[in-house]
Amino acid sequence: MTQDNKFIRSLIESAKRGNNAALEQLFEMNLGKIYKLSFLLTGDKPSADLITINTFINAWDFTDTIDEDITFAEWIKDITVYVALHELKKQDKSDEPKELEDYELIEKFPSSSVAKEYLKLSDTNKFILTLNFIENYSADAIAKMLDIGTNDIAQRITDSIKTIKSGSDEKPSVDTVLEKLENLPGEIIPEKNLLKYALDKIHDMKFEDWEKEEKKRLKEEILKYRKETKENKVEQKIDKIKIKREIPKLHFNKKFLLYPIIIAVLVTFFLYLFSDTTQWTMVIKSGTPQLNNQIIAGNTEINIGDIVQTNDISEATLEMPDVGTIEILESTTIERLGGSYSAKLVIGKIIVNTDGAKDLLHIEISQAIINEFSLGSNYILHLDESGNSAIELIDGWLQVISSETEFIFPGEYNLKILNNAGAGLPFHTSSTSEFINLLEEYIFGRKSDINLNMIIESSSAKDGITLWNLFRIVKPGQRRVVYDKLDELFPHPDDINRKDLLTLDEDMLYVWLEEIEWLM
Repeated sequence: MTQDNKFIRSLIESAKRGNNAALEQLFEMNLGKIYKLSFLLTGDKPSADLITINTFINAWDFTDTIDEDITFAEWIKDITVYVALHELKKQDKSDEPKELEDYELIEKFPSSSVAKEYLKLSDTNKFILTLNFIENYSADAIAKMLDIGTNDIAQRITDSIKTIKSGSDEKPSVDTVLEKLENLPGEIIPEKNLLKYALDKIHDMKFEDWEKEEKKRLKEEILKYRKETKENKVEQKIDKIKIKREIPKLHFNKKFLLYPIIIAVLVTFFLYLFSDTTQWTMVIKSGTPQLNNQIIAGNTEINIGDIVQTNDISEATLEMPDVGTIEILESTTIERLGGSYSAKLVIGKIIVNTDGAKDLLHIEISQAIINEFSLGSNYILHLDESGNSAIELIDGWLQVISSETEFIFPGEYNLKILNNAGAGLPFHTSSTSEFINLLEEYIFGRKSDINLNMIIESSSAKDGITLWNLFRIVKPGQRRVVYDKLDELFPHPDDINRKDLLTLDEDMLYVWLEEIEWLM
């Protein structure tokens, strides 16, 4: 039984205790051997680089399996062989002879005719010959790896040697062929940065694994908390959702028109509370923007009822304390409305940024009301001369109310709103063009032959928020189709049931939305 010396054993024990530097030192000591073996098993530099890197990654993951019965060099060599075997089995034509032009060689690979004929062997036969003659693996061991009969292995070895012998210019004897094969590792040297690249990749993967474990741990804690305090959890979510939904409605929900006395009290209260404290400032970015049809020479305050206009060569920014900014691009008209933070886009294009906001911003357009569903967002809003508009939400969450229908969506989703047709459905920026086209044709009635099943079949996980919004607006008889797909992609929590969702229980729907947001 061969064992490592005391120094190597001390490095191994230190590595097992989590000392990464010790493991890296062991890798460095064995880099040359691993690379030589990787190259001989494949004959190709890129393949050798890949196998070497993946060998170190696997060795890092299985450090605790190092056994005292074999040396570290033998242990990591076995990993190299099985990594190479995995790559070999992925090939479609591993048994076909090769041509020299198929390879990218290392600089110091031998130029003898024996070496060249060796490279011409099929990938499987190179694998067998390297293990048998250079690494001293038995035919039985190789047969088990490749799932080939032992007699077949022996025959392949014999045929490969004959092929090399007959193809070589020197017409060497069998002994000479075997001697040259054993000496092939010779001057095979890896690039200096190969180990560093492998270690960098390991560290990146470990960080990703840590992030995944943290998310998994956090989710397990949340699920445990749900189980232990089920009713309280649902109530907390419902209360939070109601707060999110009711704040925007205090300003804009048209249902409040039925309650003029409440409206009057609220308006009076908000005007009193914010009239002296929420000063907006217009900062000129370029050209000569106008305020209430008057050209403004410098920065100025914007009051309730003020209208800002830019032409095709001017831009401005509205700065709002505790909220953020509205960039007013060329050829745009925007009006500040009553209340603390609300405005109406009459025409043109604006960029809204409320990162770090302490209050919510509300934007009206001709066909819809755009509310922030949670604090902090970043989006682009464009309203053209025809009354059509588009929202590109970069960060945050928005609530859009159009014809008393509510749509909610997060960053990386877009929404189109057509004049006289209302809002479409929010769609992910990476959704397929097929899905988006089907969606628009279905929602806007452009084609009568588009049915719900066609949309469902073309959807994927990234369309989860779209499907959630679709589920809320389809006819009752069609909800089951959308529900089945959405539940397949994002199973709803155990503390809500299917019946509540199919009957559009708003509280339960928002609980499911939070789950979809988490899983995405």
